[in-house]
Amino acid sequence: MKTKISDTQLAGPLLIFVFYLILCTYPVLGFLWRRSYPFMAAEIFVIFSVIVTLSLLLTALHSHVRPSVMVLLTSLLIVVVCLIQFNLQMEGLLALVVVITPLVWVLKSRFHLLGIPVLAAMLVGAWADSLQHPDNLERTVAGNSVESGKPPVIHILLDGFIGIAGLPAYPASSIFKEEVNRFLQEYGFKNFPRAYSRYPWTGSSLYAAMNFRNDDNNKFLWEAQSRQRHVLSFNSYFDVLEQSGYRFNIYQTGHLNFCHSNPESLEKCWNYVHPNVQTIRQVPSVAKRAGMLAKVLVTQSFLLTKATYGLITDPAIAVHDPQPLKNLQKDVLASPGDRV
Repeated sequence: MKTKISDTQLAGPLLIFVFYLILCTYPVLGFLWRRSYPFMAAEIFVIFSVIVTLSLLLTALHSHVRPSVMVLLTSLLIVVVCLIQFNLQMEGLLALVVVITPLVWVLKSRFHLLGIPVLAAMLVGAWADSLQHPDNLERTVAGNSVESGKPPVIHILLDGFIGIAGLPAYPASSIFKEEVNRFLQEYGFKNFPRAYSRYPWTGSSLYAAMNFRNDDNNKFLWEAQSRQRHVLSFNSYFDVLEQSGYRFNIYQTGHLNFCHSNPESLEKCWNYVHPNVQTIRQVPSVAKRAGMLAKVLVTQSFLLTKATYGLITDPAIAVHDPQPLKNLQKDVLASPGDRV
């Protein structure tokens, strides 16, 4: 004899599935919207296929495992989503665990029903927030424009370079040196072949350079603020320029923040998403593109990156984004001078 499934019985698993689907989709959609990544790409289909499969699996588990196990799994999934989306620090993580776990335990199945509109509202909010950041621009800080008649000074910092004389004694090194030197001479650059940094990390190296230091006691004061983990709080070089009457227009990735040391002279602060995921689209393999996107998504969280150290390595994609240089060119042509 066939048993007719009631609407109530059908609605339960369906609501649970929709809850997990929106929960897992939320950080992915927010990420893609912020990065202006095309939704019709094959790798996006792969990622969402995994999300649908995971949502179906979690829904099926509800009728086969103890409620306490599902409370733990649901709470853990919510924590991971919030770590990725909001880059929570330890204090925020602890507060979330203290609030979410008892809430899931008390509300049980009602938690999924109440959570769907909340997640839907957060999804709409993430979409609206992405509309405020064209060209991967995360934030703009504008100050008062004051002209002093000074010519503009432009500094372009490129990470991962070494003085030409520091190249290892490989057969290809001499060819590379010749090509680099030819390029520098052709475009009028002054080259310092023996230049090097005493510090192995970019942050410490820039802190030392900007503050005229050259000692072994350099301690870079990293600050954890939002998505910009590394903040250059002191900048003696900027102080010198500020005293000379210059104002600052800064174009930076989220890796290192130069916009906090001299707020009175800050005119614009352009923060670009790091790294540039658009370069992933050049990779031939669909599976590899999907994996690289997933790695960038997870490594948005400082705590998850630390917790999975060695398991989830940084994907080999370009940091460079051409948009900052385009905006720099536009601003230089429109600038009256006295900008750095």
